[in-house]
Amino acid sequence: MLTVGQIEEIRRKAEEKRSELGFGSSAPIGAKVFNCLDQMKILTVRFPVDDKDFAAFIGRRDGQDVVFINTAQPKGKQHFAVAHELYHAWFDRDDLNSWSIICEIEDSGGSTLGERMANRFAAEFLVPRWGMRRYLDSLPLHFDLIDKVVLLSDYYEVPVKSIILRLEEEQYITAKYKEELLSDSAVATYGERRNELGLLDTMEEPTLDRNVSPVFHAILRKNLAGGRISRGKFDELYKLLKPM
Repeated sequence: MLTVGQIEEIRRKAEEKRSELGFGSSAPIGAKVFNCLDQMKILTVRFPVDDKDFAAFIGRRDGQDVVFINTAQPKGKQHFAVAHELYHAWFDRDDLNSWSIICEIEDSGGSTLGERMANRFAAEFLVPRWGMRRYLDSLPLHFDLIDKVVLLSDYYEVPVKSIILRLEEEQYITAKYKEELLSDSAVATYGERRNELGLLDTMEEPTLDRNVSPVFHAILRKNLAGGRISRGKFDELYKLLKPM
């Protein structure tokens, strides 16, 4: 577990980054989190991999930071994974010497201090406590807790599990109630409740898209101009990337 001091440090970092990026203390980030990678000129590859335990990795090669996101994971978890990798890119830059550091995208927890801090940062960055409070305070009284969970998930574009953990972290619910909300019997009801409220279930579904960031195309063009790859190889790679 993280100490109170570590949590306060992570929260401060998340709030500072949200402010720097123009999101303030409450605005949802959701899919815009991918834009943060582009702004940092991180080469991003999004591709489906049939492995439910693998969400993302970050690394560096020849001075270029690279992030891979598994699009076979639910859309909301992809957003969480990107925020996790952003923590490493912003605050663990000296450690990005491996080509493939596979991260533990756990919503909460992790086997190392670095992974626990990255996961908590992702939670604070995507679902800020002041924003969550304002949103909950704005809801009419006739919404019950399950309604609020799925509405928050839809608003902040993260999985239901992330919302439940944030509610417990910010002391809206007890640890015991959190476990009840995460039980198999409870999880089965969230999709039904989304439908009842007229919401789509997209945060819990994979996107399966194949995409590379603009910086990759720029690097490819630069290598062609510098004579490091042939026109034939350039055309071959571009053809492969075009459907992406």
